[in-house]
Amino acid sequence: ALDHNANSESREFGSCEEVFQKVLKSIATLESDTAQARNLINLGEIRKDLGIWDDEVIVLNDMAESLFDKAGDICGKTESRRIRATYYLYNEDGDKALKIGKEALELAKKCGDKYLLARVYQTLGVGQQNAGEYAEALKSHGEEARLFREINDIEGVALSTQEMAYISSSMGDKQKSIGMMLECAAIYKEIGEDMRYGSCIVDLCAT
Repeated sequence: ALDHNANSESREFGSCEEVFQKVLKSIATLESDTAQARNLINLGEIRKDLGIWDDEVIVLNDMAESLFDKAGDICGKTESRRIRATYYLYNEDGDKALKIGKEALELAKKCGDKYLLARVYQTLGVGQQNAGEYAEALKSHGEEARLFREINDIEGVALSTQEMAYISSSMGDKQKSIGMMLECAAIYKEIGEDMRYGSCIVDLCAT
């Protein structure tokens, strides 16, 4: 009975790729270019969440960007560029990640969405950090923290402060790193993020 159910389920849903292709065809039927583009981005993110960081993610991203361009949606294209940068970060192509991250930053400034701009600074900061550009990374995460404060995103402030603590430690400024780690630990404790609070304490002890 177990084998029969498994075979039945396999026939009904097919392989993961078959499901993706069905969803892709369904997305193409949407009337709005922006809706199509955002769903293509979401489909690419699902692939990544499943551990499928392949060229298809870039294909979906290209399709989405073309639709965002057609719709004149600068904010949508910004997010698309940011996601592409994270793709290259994951695949350890630092040069491409930085190039596209900088492109996303210029678009984000035109978009004007502070949350999105903060996320772009976050992605760019990680790329700069990986490349050993610590001073630039510190500036990017500093802008990220400032923007998150402006929109009252406390968790975002904590995350960016924690990244700045790591960078300060890498730059040899232990005192600054400790201060920032204490700051993010206090925020995590206040908002009930016990796991992240614990992570900060462990990092603090290791500094």
